[in-house]
Amino acid sequence: MGKHVRRFLYLEPGAKPRHRFVIALGTIVLLAFGAMAVVAAIYPENDPAVAQPDGNNSFPDQPGDPGPPIEADPTLGPSDAPPGAPAGLLLAIYTVPASNIWSTGFQAQIAMTNTTTTPQNWQIKLRFPQSVTAFTGSWVDGQPQPGIEAVDTDYTFNGNQPVPAGQTVVLKVQFEKTVNADFRAQDCVINGRACTIG
Repeated sequence: MGKHVRRFLYLEPGAKPRHRFVIALGTIVLLAFGAMAVVAAIYPENDPAVAQPDGNNSFPDQPGDPGPPIEADPTLGPSDAPPGAPAGLLLAIYTVPASNIWSTGFQAQIAMTNTTTTPQNWQIKLRFPQSVTAFTGSWVDGQPQPGIEAVDTDYTFNGNQPVPAGQTVVLKVQFEKTVNADFRAQDCVINGRACTIG
């Protein structure tokens, strides 16, 4: 090697710049390859198996992602009404006006209000003490007479026409009772839900 160095050192003055250019170019190429090797070591090539964002800059949904929770609609779902009872959502108030009471009988009124946007079928169940001795009639003004089932002092009234959306319909029921005895309703249920007893 010393021989070649000596030859380089004693080359003609006009030849030295050409050799310097070749050496410089070789050095630049070596440095460039070295830099590329360092960059490759620091930033390895992306794994092609890894999912990349699509054109909209969003990743596809992950498997098993349930998405946002869905809030339940309170007007839907199973009814707590007993089997065979309508599932209509109605509010009911049971009252016996003082003017509708006499010594041997009374007439009660059950106001049924439909707060939904669709007509609702209805079924009302009443329970009385033993002082209520007989059923004498029931009706809804402007509607067909409801069906009735009686077992001892338990009475079930089934409407033959739904309560229209946003309206109130009044069922009137009449009974005989023992004189001077307590005849207040012990229970009132509409479509399996408790009425308000006034």
